[in-house]
Amino acid sequence: MHRVMALSIFLGLAAPPSPHAQAASVIAGPDPRVEVTGHGESRVSPDGVNVTFSVETKGSTAAAAAGGNARVQERVVDTLRALGFTEKQISTISYNVAPNYEASPDGRGRSQRGYIARNAVRVELTQLDRIGAVIDAALARGATGVSNVQFKASNTAEARAIALQQAAGRARAEALVLAKAFGGTLGPLLEVTTLVPDHVAGARLMSHEAYSSVEGTPISPSEIVVAVSIVARWRFVSGQ
Repeated sequence: MHRVMALSIFLGLAAPPSPHAQAASVIAGPDPRVEVTGHGESRVSPDGVNVTFSVETKGSTAAAAAGGNARVQERVVDTLRALGFTEKQISTISYNVAPNYEASPDGRGRSQRGYIARNAVRVELTQLDRIGAVIDAALARGATGVSNVQFKASNTAEARAIALQQAAGRARAEALVLAKAFGGTLGPLLEVTTLVPDHVAGARLMSHEAYSSVEGTPISPSEIVVAVSIVARWRFVSGQ
């Protein structure tokens, strides 16, 4: 009998390590076992994307910085609404007003130069061919940067199943080799558990300059990589 725990899937942004990297061991004692960690991954095309716009404004007072920021942010949000996005698709994810410190003219220190207000608004798109046009429109209306472009997939079930099958197959193949190398054979499966996936790679695109384009910013969707890890344990049957 074996036990299978719940499998978690995360959509992240860092490139995953090689799925072929395995961890294996033979545990000695009165009940010797072979334990192997297996990894697998599969790719799925994204069906959505979150784009985060930032607005930064400065002022001699906190109120001036905040007021200028509000006016610019209103123009950006109004532009997004005019493009057909609903209130549920537009959300403010961060806002702060703080003293603005800049390097002194002699370069020996920093001094306060008024205040700076920062605001970030996120819009959710399902039409991936509109990404460039939406970015260009928001920048044209006063957004000072694009801090994040994150692709996502709403249905990863099939990709997860493929990755899980790969992880199981690789774990068993290595366990067979390991058992044979120690002069025995692989016995019955004792336990299977799933671990937090290594990584799931998407895309992160940043900086204002990356989106400067007269004819429209070209943004190509990046595949989502669903990665899973399992730990499997078998009884080790000695050949002696």
